Amino acid sequence: MREHPGKPISIMRAAARLCLALLLAIPLALVMPLAVPEEALAASSGTVAAWGDNSAGQCGVPAPNAGFTAVAAGIEHSLGLKYNGTVVAWGLNNVGQCDVPASNSGFTAVSARYSHNLALRSSGTVEAWGWNEDGQCNVPLPNADFTAVSAGCRHSLGLKADGTVIAWGDNTGGQCDVPAPNSGF
Repeated sequence: MREHPGKPISIMRAAARLCLALLLAIPLALVMPLAVPEEALAASSGTVAAWGDNSAGQCGVPAPNAGFTAVAAGIEHSLGLKYNGTVVAWGLNNVGQCDVPASNSGFTAVSARYSHNLALRSSGTVEAWGWNEDGQCNVPLPNADFTAVSAGCRHSLGLKADGTVIAWGDNTGGQCDVPAPNSGF
């Protein structure tokens, strides 16, 4: 078992959710990480449907439920990316995971995991917020030329325009050791 801030996470529970997420991801092309306690989907109409464990309000999409282009689900929080480039966060906010950065504009992608989030701006920079115990929110410099982001359990990944991957945060399992050659991704 790994510890989450204030809550142990069961391996079996995570494995069961992984199977569910995999089944849902194939036909629905969900924009979210795997093995999360709630599921969310941004419909073509721009509304979000969320279901599952709602113990921290992570399925309670705030009003107005409109204008969403993508969603991401953390362990007990959710993110929604709006058409206008802003991010909306809801659910548990015990370590700042729902405190979207004040300059909330120009975002093109979001990723959430455990209790931290990443958001990609149209300028190619990355914003990270939430639980930062292992440095997963400390975006390496230069914070530029990113084209995609993914939040891991206690680490983060960013794809650069030149096809390289940048990894930061917890590396106890080698999750930040990008294999050589780090190119062509």
